[in-house]
Amino acid sequence: MESANDLTARLYNDSAKWSDIIIKYGEHQIHAHKAILVQQSGYFLTAFTTLLPVSSSPIIDLGDDDDPRLLTWILQYIYRHGTLHDYFSNMKTSNPQMSMEQLIDLFELADKYDVEVLREYIDRAFYRLATHHLDAFRANSKHQNTLYECIARTCGPGALQAADNRLQSTVIQLCCEYCRPLFRDWRFLQLYNEGELFDEKQAIALLQLDKRIRSNNYYGIQSSKLDRLWKYPRITRRDWDTKTRNMFSLFNDGRFSDITICIGAGPKIFAHKAVLASYSTCFQKKLERTPSINSIDLGIKGSHAAMKAFLKDFYMTDTYSESECSVQFYADLYLLATHLGREDIAPFYLDRFSALLSKEPFTYDYIACLETYCGPVYSRYSESTLSEVVFQQVLHRVRSLRESRDYPPSYFARALQCGTVFNGRFAARFASEVFSSLVMEVQRTQGCCYRYYWLMILFTMSTMASPAL
Repeated sequence: MESANDLTARLYNDSAKWSDIIIKYGEHQIHAHKAILVQQSGYFLTAFTTLLPVSSSPIIDLGDDDDPRLLTWILQYIYRHGTLHDYFSNMKTSNPQMSMEQLIDLFELADKYDVEVLREYIDRAFYRLATHHLDAFRANSKHQNTLYECIARTCGPGALQAADNRLQSTVIQLCCEYCRPLFRDWRFLQLYNEGELFDEKQAIALLQLDKRIRSNNYYGIQSSKLDRLWKYPRITRRDWDTKTRNMFSLFNDGRFSDITICIGAGPKIFAHKAVLASYSTCFQKKLERTPSINSIDLGIKGSHAAMKAFLKDFYMTDTYSESECSVQFYADLYLLATHLGREDIAPFYLDRFSALLSKEPFTYDYIACLETYCGPVYSRYSESTLSEVVFQQVLHRVRSLRESRDYPPSYFARALQCGTVFNGRFAARFASEVFSSLVMEVQRTQGCCYRYYWLMILFTMSTMASPAL
């Protein structure tokens, strides 16, 4: 199964697949999708949602001021592939390896186009790379120290004033952590005294950190260094999706929506082909067969609320989860996910379903729930994994009650006798499991406690022999 990353990557610069904007920069032009660009870029979100002419133009011209290679890397990153995506997925084996200067260039571009998550990854990568460099410099003072140019670029009087100052803070932190070898280096002292490394604001920040070193906080600073090294994030599976932003603002928003999802006679949802195709193999195949389609009727049985929540999950930064949701609500979400190609979140819905079901008391409502998922009357749940999950939970409850010298309520036995709890397949398995429990109980004790097991076995076997089945 393709991941959301793979599906999104296939849309990059593909004019045939629902592209609604052309990005021009220098001599380059890329067929893109507004709904994908705004997920991570505040720059594009502002451009496409304001009343400025660019919001309705089929072309957005970024000019020729930026390094085209690095800008291409950032656009590919937004589409979840390419050099930067591979680099941050596994820095140790990435090719090419980044230099500190390249990372600064990329940070400045990520700041300009307001790609927040990328700035975080670049900042962590810079810290890690600079740490290795300074460790080598501390071990051998003759090791060429290229960090000084980076300090001047980020903290010096001529540094670019970024909206996000986290890289400046990282450089100051590094200077604090490695102050001893740096302050023993004549070149660092010369550049520092000439005012080329730090502007006034950053010099004050460095002095404040230096006071912490001269106090007893040096160990704490070293500990924070280790924390940052160990906590370096990697792009893995849903971690990428949970870190995208601006997605939820697009849900059911008519701005640059190119398709409407109809839920039978219920509500209609404004959606985006690029988003649907990025997460669902089912939607991707449907849209590829009929690229010009502007409306899809799901035509699936189930609650309108569950269907709306399922579609909302395409735009959520975390999977849908509300405490007031019912067992059946998550059952419907699970069926929708398996039917519409969202294998990535189907296990989550199944876990929520199982967790809520396990908290249900052994009441008439619980028995009615068993009948819905495991009973002889066919339902949309009968052939799904849900019925097996429910059956296993019943067995677990019966075993747990036996171990605590307690037993299911009598109306459960009556429901078994009526043949409404299990279909023939589950009834046979239940009888076998309960009989095994009876044998174990008889071997351990002599008393009337096992009469209940005989009743359950007889009721279940009479259910299996019932003409209604």
